[in-house]
Amino acid sequence: MTRISEQKIKRIKEEIISLLYQNSPKTLFVAYIAEELARDEEFIKRLLLELQKEGIATGINKNA
Repeated sequence: MTRISEQKIKRIKEEIISLLYQNSPKTLFVAYIAEELARDEEFIKRLLLELQKEGIATGINKNA
């Protein structure tokens, strides 16, 4: 398994933020974001949780 550098993780987070911003106010699921960025769902979920802890993204617990 290869390790991703902090610089690449930062870029992927920026791509996630950009995707969320472009689709605002629509709610996006982890699976959709992972598909759009061609990344693993668990990896994207981990990054989204980090963005949530940083106060950049907000999690939705229930589907409307």
